[in-house]
Amino acid sequence: MPTYVVTASKNALSPEAKQALARVITATHCEDSNIPFYLCQVVFQDVEPTQQFLNAEPVTVDQIWIRGDVRAGRSEEQKTRIIERIVKEGSQVTGVSESKFWVYLCDIPRMAEYGQILGPPGQEAEFIANLPANIEASARNIGHEFVHGHHLTVLHADCHLDIALPCNFPFNSPGATKYSSLDKVYSLIHSHGEDCKSFVDGYLALYQPVHPIIDPALFADEISCFWEDPTQVDVSWLSSYLMVLALGSFTVTRDARLIVEFCLAAEACLAKTAFLVRPSMSVMRTLCLIVVVKQLANGTCWSYDASWTLLGMIVRLAVCIGLHKPPTSTPAETNAVTYSEWQSGRILWITIVYLCIQTAAVTGMPTLLSSDDILEGADIQGASLSHVEGVGPWISVSDAFPTICKIIARVNSGTKVPYEEILGYNATIRRLMAAAMDHPECSDPLRAILDIFFRRVLMVLHRCHALLPNAPVLYPICYWASLECSLAILVHHRDLCEHRGDSVHQDILGRLYKLDYFAAALTASLYLLQRDAPLANGFAIPPRQTIRETLETCTEIWGRDKDRSICLRSGYRTLTHILAMLSEMDGMPDHGLPHSSVACM
Repeated sequence: MPTYVVTASKNALSPEAKQALARVITATHCEDSNIPFYLCQVVFQDVEPTQQFLNAEPVTVDQIWIRGDVRAGRSEEQKTRIIERIVKEGSQVTGVSESKFWVYLCDIPRMAEYGQILGPPGQEAEFIANLPANIEASARNIGHEFVHGHHLTVLHADCHLDIALPCNFPFNSPGATKYSSLDKVYSLIHSHGEDCKSFVDGYLALYQPVHPIIDPALFADEISCFWEDPTQVDVSWLSSYLMVLALGSFTVTRDARLIVEFCLAAEACLAKTAFLVRPSMSVMRTLCLIVVVKQLANGTCWSYDASWTLLGMIVRLAVCIGLHKPPTSTPAETNAVTYSEWQSGRILWITIVYLCIQTAAVTGMPTLLSSDDILEGADIQGASLSHVEGVGPWISVSDAFPTICKIIARVNSGTKVPYEEILGYNATIRRLMAAAMDHPECSDPLRAILDIFFRRVLMVLHRCHALLPNAPVLYPICYWASLECSLAILVHHRDLCEHRGDSVHQDILGRLYKLDYFAAALTASLYLLQRDAPLANGFAIPPRQTIRETLETCTEIWGRDKDRSICLRSGYRTLTHILAMLSEMDGMPDHGLPHSSVACM
């Protein structure tokens, strides 16, 4: 067990800052070493200012010393990587300057953990498998995952440990304080000045077609104004610009640390606005971009839960300024949008509703919207949106919003929805789905995203009947629709994520739909685990072997990200165990996928 001792002057770090720093140290060491989180220990030592000296003088309160006792055998490159990340991310979560961090890694040749000698790095799986069974209780108390031998026990896991951004971002993130001065924000942007255009272009090419949050033409004019004189642009627009740079930078560089810097600067700018009482259109765009970046940068279920909470606030702010309906000629509220602003932002409201529905389907929570809150299609057509490229398909999608909100409300009502009612909803959704996806302005990436969206809604609609006993006979539409939709989503998973790092960057879009893929994989697995379940209906549904091979491919793709977070690791472990069960059922080889969760750690 690596032991890190953090020494600082008394009261230099708040309890919250200590916990955040402990998470940074734990995640840094365990992710780099590929070991379970419960094998890392962090100890804090508070000392009186008169008890610690530097240059023969008492130290200042914000000096942080970190000594890590770790097993010998790591390369110098590994040690440097661990130290650099602790310094950088430790500074972000504590608000203490990087120049005040002192980090030492000390090699120890031998050590005992849980009473047993631990071998060199790389032998953790064997060490864990040989631990006594009663150690499981100890692991349970720690609150992490524990595996004993071939028996899997999944315990409560602190997903917070792996989040790249603070879980409460964009509110009160410790690292945002360093950007409290706008001069620091300007300096950050100018330090990447040569790349900013490529970052914006990367955002517009990848995200804008599937999440039309900004008005590209207006945004380009505002960027020109910023580079002419940064002090003349509104700080709320500056926050949206920083979020676009964050998302675009990841497309160009795949550097998650750069995302964090731009996001923290955006949070600092957002904090300078009265967004809770006087939200502007730029504030609304910023908050929507934050939802996207939280789901992109954080590979945990918590990021989706946090997005649902944040979207609840976004909906209320949008309603507060009247974004959900055409304004009167003389707005009653001083903070209400004008008609021209409403026209420009109409597509933004459609995007907000889309994000609410998508997140509700993933989290199992209500949409926080009623059909009465959503403007009907006939009214939308009256809005002048011709200046926004590719808006046509989104107008068609918005026609489906009232029906989808009713579906989610009915499914979450706690009462069983009659089969006949489901058939009616199914016909309506499929008609609206075809109208959106067959729109002449619908690009291939958008068509894939909308197909995932509508099929996820159909899975929610049919799930209460699809897996019941005798469902193929009693509820055939639900049975086949659920299987069809899950397989279609898995195919999208393969197509979007299979070629990582290509020039199109589709795999980045695929990261936004991880939990949709997981739900589809589990649904398809439940069909396969029923040995006698019918799996072919004419030629529309592939036979058992083809479905199994699709599931194997998607599990392999999922496994590429298993070290990004506990949630992704747990998902991969679940899928590999299902495949092992299927291999045993079918008497077939498993193509090298691991049976044991220990092998997945």
